[in-house]
Amino acid sequence: MKHLERNFRNVIQLAIAFCFINFGIYGHQYIFKEAIITMWDYDDLKLRDKASDIANTLYYVSFGISSVVSPAIIGFLGAKVAVLIGTTLIFSHVFTMIIFKPWLCFLTSAGQGLGFGVLWGAQGKLLKLNSTPRTADKHTNTFFGICYSSTIFSSIFLICIFIITKKTDGYSIDTLIVTYLIMSMSIGGGFMILFFMRMPSKNEMTSISITIENGTLATNTYVEIMFNVFRVLFKKNFIKYGILFTHFGISCSIWSSLIPSTISASTEFGRQRFYHMAGCCFVQGTSQLIGAFFFFFYGHKFRKLTRLRKAYLGSILTFFAYFLILLTIPPKSNQGRTNEKPHIQFVSFLFPYIASIFIGFGDIIFKIQTTTHIMDVYPDQSGEVFSLFNGFQGVGMAFIFILNIHLTLDIIMSIIMVCLIFAIFCFYNAEKELFNYITVTSSLTST
Repeated sequence: MKHLERNFRNVIQLAIAFCFINFGIYGHQYIFKEAIITMWDYDDLKLRDKASDIANTLYYVSFGISSVVSPAIIGFLGAKVAVLIGTTLIFSHVFTMIIFKPWLCFLTSAGQGLGFGVLWGAQGKLLKLNSTPRTADKHTNTFFGICYSSTIFSSIFLICIFIITKKTDGYSIDTLIVTYLIMSMSIGGGFMILFFMRMPSKNEMTSISITIENGTLATNTYVEIMFNVFRVLFKKNFIKYGILFTHFGISCSIWSSLIPSTISASTEFGRQRFYHMAGCCFVQGTSQLIGAFFFFFYGHKFRKLTRLRKAYLGSILTFFAYFLILLTIPPKSNQGRTNEKPHIQFVSFLFPYIASIFIGFGDIIFKIQTTTHIMDVYPDQSGEVFSLFNGFQGVGMAFIFILNIHLTLDIIMSIIMVCLIFAIFCFYNAEKELFNYITVTSSLTST
């Protein structure tokens, strides 16, 4: 019992560290586009309007690459050194926004992606090492609930900035410098928590064991770890997970970047639009937190609400949010400042709030079900699979920002609604295969 309690404390400590780090990252993402516009001191205004999308594309491409190789990096350096280096790279990007230079922003964006890939790769393995099949659901809900509460704190922080500065239509350079200093300090706080956290040994991070899928070995040499990642990746059945994981990258980029930036850019939302941007981030983060802890405390009371049905619920809520964004936010708002009206020809700040609530609930519910599913299917290869999870998320995020450079918001939302349908179909097939496997195994055991 004491061992389980210690593991639960480890999960909470890990989640708090991620909360501190994500506070800085999400706060940065919410204001990134506007910060670049304010700090831009160069003649190329066309590059200015695309700079955040270019930087984010570099970020998520490097995040995807880093995620794939992160098991080997973690195995070679050890968990503590790897996560501390990763956090330092994240810090470097946010902190150097204080002395904004386009080339430095692009360079540190790529570095941030490398660091975040390692950090999330370690998270998957650490969460698995501190969980059992009985506690996996509890620990996953706890981790994501605490981790994503950072979105609430980030939005409250931005609202406080607006109240203190009494500026509702943008940011001054001095305000941005102070804002980025505080966000950098938060990431530094996450660094210190990880520094004092008890980490598993290299042997624990790369232990030899057998998975339920065809007896694949998870070996403890770094070359074999990398080969093991690619063995999992190139299995015929893994394509459904690739599509599913990519969806979560798409969803994350929508609520962390696209919604805040489009609200800020749409003058039709009025002079208070920056308040509404922060407000939408707040309700989205609150929805994620409520969703995670609702199923933590009351999930056992809904026995008929299976993992698959929860995933259906999450995907329906997310689909509705996407559709609402398509109709109620001006199509060209993702391209820069615009006074264009949305498709319904009626502007109300309430619509983005409703969409933020639904995407908050939908995303966290669906993601938790996927995470626990992975821990069941790959109980001893969680590090490798979570690295691929994050890698495909990076692909999804980069995909959105590439589209954002060339397409209007309504076309982007139409595309990702189709992607969401494919994602839930893939989860259905994956869950069905797992159910069939468990049924066959149980029948063989009983005989």
